[in-house]
Amino acid sequence: MSLSGVHAGSRTLPSRRRADDYDNLREAASTGMELTRALGRSETELAELRGPVKSITMRVVKKTTTLSRGQQKTRFESAVETLDGHVFVPMKPQQPQISDIVEGDDSISARDALLHWAQRTTERYPGVRVSNFTSSWRDGLAFNAIIHRNRPDLVDWKDLQHKSARTRLDQAFHVMDTEYGVTRLLDPEDVDTPDPDDKSVLTYVSSLYDVFPQPPAEHPLFDGEAQRVQSEYRESASRLNQWLRQQTARLQDRSLPASLVELRHLLTETKMFRTHDVPPRQNELRRLTAAYQQLERPRPDLGQAELEPELHGPALERSWALMLQALQERQQAIDDEINAMERLQRLAEKVMRETRATDRRLDGVEQRIRDEAKRSARLTPAEVKQNCEKIDHELVQIEETIKSLFSDVNTLQEGRQPQAPELYRGVQQLHDKWMTVHTTMQDTLLLPLSKRSTEDPETMLRRLTETDENFRFLQECLEWVKERLERIHEAEYGHDLQTCQEELDSHHKEHKVIDQFQVNLDRCVAAKNNYDHEELTLYMRLLSQLQKTYADLLSTSNKRLSDLMILHDFIQGATNELIWLNEKEETEVNRDWSSRNQDLREVEAHYEHLMGELERRERQFNAVQDQGGSLVSQHHPAAQTVEAYLAAMQTQWSWLLQLTLCLETHLKHAQVSRKLFQDVDKMAHVINEQDDRLNAEFSQTDFGLDEGEQLLRDMQELRDQMTQQSEAIEALEHRAHQLTPQRQRRDPASVSGTGQLTCICNYKSANMSIRKQERCTLVDGSQRFKWVVRSSGGQEGEVPSVCFLLPPPDQEAVDAVEKLKRQYEMSIMLWQRKQLRMRQNMIFATIKVVKSWDLQQFMGMGKEQRDAIRRALNEDAGKLIQEGDPNDGQLRRLRREIDEVNALFEEFERLAAEASPTNQFNTKVSSLEVELETAERQLAERCSEAIPRRPDDLERLVVAHKEWENKLERHEPTLEEVQMIYDSLSKKTPSMKTKLDNVVSKWDNLWKTSHLYIERMKCVELTISELEEAGTMVSELEVKLADYRRLPDDKDGLRSAHLSLVDMQNSLQKHQTVIERLNMDVSKTRQATERTRPRQRNHADVEKLEDDVGKLTRRWTNCCEAVVDRLRAVDQAADLLSQYEQQEMMERQWASQKESEARQLLYDEVVARRPYIERANRLGGRFVMLAQLYERRAALFGGVGNGGVWRCAGRVVDSLDALNVQYQTLADTLFTIVRLRSSERGAQPVWVELPAESSCWGAPLLGP
Repeated sequence: MSLSGVHAGSRTLPSRRRADDYDNLREAASTGMELTRALGRSETELAELRGPVKSITMRVVKKTTTLSRGQQKTRFESAVETLDGHVFVPMKPQQPQISDIVEGDDSISARDALLHWAQRTTERYPGVRVSNFTSSWRDGLAFNAIIHRNRPDLVDWKDLQHKSARTRLDQAFHVMDTEYGVTRLLDPEDVDTPDPDDKSVLTYVSSLYDVFPQPPAEHPLFDGEAQRVQSEYRESASRLNQWLRQQTARLQDRSLPASLVELRHLLTETKMFRTHDVPPRQNELRRLTAAYQQLERPRPDLGQAELEPELHGPALERSWALMLQALQERQQAIDDEINAMERLQRLAEKVMRETRATDRRLDGVEQRIRDEAKRSARLTPAEVKQNCEKIDHELVQIEETIKSLFSDVNTLQEGRQPQAPELYRGVQQLHDKWMTVHTTMQDTLLLPLSKRSTEDPETMLRRLTETDENFRFLQECLEWVKERLERIHEAEYGHDLQTCQEELDSHHKEHKVIDQFQVNLDRCVAAKNNYDHEELTLYMRLLSQLQKTYADLLSTSNKRLSDLMILHDFIQGATNELIWLNEKEETEVNRDWSSRNQDLREVEAHYEHLMGELERRERQFNAVQDQGGSLVSQHHPAAQTVEAYLAAMQTQWSWLLQLTLCLETHLKHAQVSRKLFQDVDKMAHVINEQDDRLNAEFSQTDFGLDEGEQLLRDMQELRDQMTQQSEAIEALEHRAHQLTPQRQRRDPASVSGTGQLTCICNYKSANMSIRKQERCTLVDGSQRFKWVVRSSGGQEGEVPSVCFLLPPPDQEAVDAVEKLKRQYEMSIMLWQRKQLRMRQNMIFATIKVVKSWDLQQFMGMGKEQRDAIRRALNEDAGKLIQEGDPNDGQLRRLRREIDEVNALFEEFERLAAEASPTNQFNTKVSSLEVELETAERQLAERCSEAIPRRPDDLERLVVAHKEWENKLERHEPTLEEVQMIYDSLSKKTPSMKTKLDNVVSKWDNLWKTSHLYIERMKCVELTISELEEAGTMVSELEVKLADYRRLPDDKDGLRSAHLSLVDMQNSLQKHQTVIERLNMDVSKTRQATERTRPRQRNHADVEKLEDDVGKLTRRWTNCCEAVVDRLRAVDQAADLLSQYEQQEMMERQWASQKESEARQLLYDEVVARRPYIERANRLGGRFVMLAQLYERRAALFGGVGNGGVWRCAGRVVDSLDALNVQYQTLADTLFTIVRLRSSERGAQPVWVELPAESSCWGAPLLGP
């Protein structure tokens, strides 16, 4: 139904045309037409309904606040002329919104934004510290500081220090009223109190923000030059401080490259930094130190410079000294590392040279042995023995050289020299070759020589062992070496860090003893000169056996020592990781979620820190796992121990991830619980305040009729607010029944229905396994951190209590809400008693007024009005008597008073039988005045009612107001009659003139207020229809955004998504005007409502409507930002996908080509290609990560819920896995071929495998 015709009421009688229009509008409403259709009439039709109206000319002059008063206000000059008396008031331009104070930050409320504006405006004013909207404004300095900051010519700041608080407040309010037209919403007495009304202060400060939205850049208390110097110092000091922090952090990093070339390059860069980068910064530090000393000089009018602590001169000098110290330490560390690596490099080159030289010597000795074997048959035994001694002497020298090489290789291994493993294998091969040559000499030269003896060798050996000291010592040495060798073969490697350390220390001592055994071997070698012929042959056989066995013992001991050192390093790293994981597990398992003193902000910060620490720790964790995997693949003797540690690490890591899920879930429920109890306390406080108001404000017994009517209206408004509180309490009750108990976890058996628990995460132990979201039965909850539960499969065991959620409701929350409900019911009963007493007092006040009448006043009212007053008094008194207690003294008094009033009315009626024309005028004027007052009261009540939110309610109000206007128009003949009687009187008194003027004035004011009320209804109609339209539009947009929740993984899909998002963005731009028009109309609604309620400060119904519009606007803004973010993500994903597909195609082509050339042994090329494969993995991983982030954001508009998680970018994942499998297969094939070829040459190839971040890209790239 349209309101365009309702404004036509005036002093004249309504025309037939207006009556027809009302009928047509009512008929349109009955057929279900919307308000906007009736408002959509053309300008011609509206003109016909309003009558001939001249065009409106409006001129708006807007100046800045730094000009004079007449120029700085926004003035609206409009000239409106109508033929039938209508008045149209142009709307004021939209004022700046408080939410514009902090741009781009949706997390800051309007209140906080206004507080932030006040703090920025009053900063650096002595004695002014704005932290709230109550006590910070009490002394009046803050109001004057805002004025002085923008208009220093209006306030003498120094003079304010000697004035009282109320004088300051009065001065500030007076200046803003006279200079800027800001209404004095506050008095000094309202603010200079112990507890000022924060809403009143906030409202007045917001009006100041409308005048001074942006404080000037220059502070009036400070000269421009000082501000410029301080600003320049802050900017330069901030840059230098940031540079010092960055360089200090970089220089304190002690991670150095493993390459000597890179170390030297790093040293050169460090020296260049010292000579080129440090001197300019040092000069800048000196300049800043001098500037700081100038700034630190106190000045009475400026005060001390306000700088951050880290920007002070001494702080900068300390940061500089710390940076120089870090630079010196880093340069020294690089020098030491270079010297150590150069020494090891020289030693490695020496080992390589001596290895090649010794190998050539062994080749020569081997050739001599072959030559001696060919001619030994032609030589005598003595000659053969002499030649063998020479060859043996040569072999002894070579053996000494090999021992020295082993010592050098051990030194390289301890220094972690990169070539140490390869050099060790070379020396080991050299030793094996020496053993082969030595054995060859024994078999080809010494053994044939010994066969020439006639004595049985065994008999001779037994004899010599018993009788000869050298033979006996040689035999003992041989047995000792064999026993040690067997002990090393049977020795364990340890199953944990302590036992491994013990084994390593023990074998260090053992290896030292074995190494020192060389003295005994040398003694045995020296003793061979005491024998010749058969004894020498037998001795040499035993000595050769001893030498060979000792060589095996020494080699085995070296290998065990190396294996123990490697194993110890791995177990040390794995133990550190397990200790860290156990510490984190202990913290989460023993966290008491039932504590009442739980600091949720601290827990939330701990959760974010833990997730970041897990992400940073993952690389170190993977490095330890890679080391363990390498040991297992190389068949380390302690492979079972390594595998056990790897399994324990993986299990503990997975368990910690599950505990983080428990932490997140419990934190969320704890926050929900805290919010509920806060809402309950807030509602209880509101109810207490309204009880205090009922006892204080509505306990009056002596008041006038107008005051009583206002009190009744206030009580009705309070009752409406209490009705809204009932709905809020019902919502709290529903939330309490859905709340998961937290504080009852201390004694879970006391909670109703705790037989069934819900598992938050996956849990697996030796005796039971529980899945996520599985329902379990609580068996024993006596322990706080360990509960005995029974799974759905019947397994029973002890499980950490942090893994479970108690079933709702939270009985403590339910009890709190029940207590709140009882408090609310008591408040309702209090209101009913106060309202009943107020009605009684209103009747007594009316009776008092009636008894004060005289005959002239009685006759001044019309017959109908007098009868209506009498009837109303009797009806109201009768209702109260029926509702009240018959024994109530007030009710008995009421009966007596009513009887007296009825008698008084009868007496006045009798005396009014004989009335003069003057009395007739007085009677009709008084009667008309009473009727107009009744109409005025009804209109005021209608204006104070809450604005409707539904079209049906709006239509009802329109019809009711039309009836009110019709009823008012029926009094127009009476008004004309009164004017005619007054004109016909021969003797007119001033009192008659005053009465007539009052009646005419009331008549005009009623029609003016009626027009304003109609204008308000029009604005409400527009706002409601536009709010519904905009809400439907935003909901459809959110549904559409929720549908675009999966990022495509192909070019066509991305291109289609891009086009769809662009179309959506264009559509948003087209519909932006709907949101802007809605905000403009709600502003007009507020202005129209304020004009119809001039005495009311707060308008809760308008604020609720503005809040709904604000929420809808924020939803619209979120949708717009989501479209922009998704469009940016789609464009970035398209670029990444293009790069990835190009790289992936190149690598596939290359891998296919090299797979066909596997027999050509291109293994080195495969190894060199590894960085490109890793780059393809990184690009693909980044794309997958972006897709997952995109879809997580999309979950805000209709996510997955409990049904599962989408698989992001499946095609890219599959193609990346296929590429990695193809590359690894090619590497395996080539490794097999290279190993076969290398085994023929006696060398071993180096195994190359994709790193964990390449072959298992999912975990490192996407995180846990």
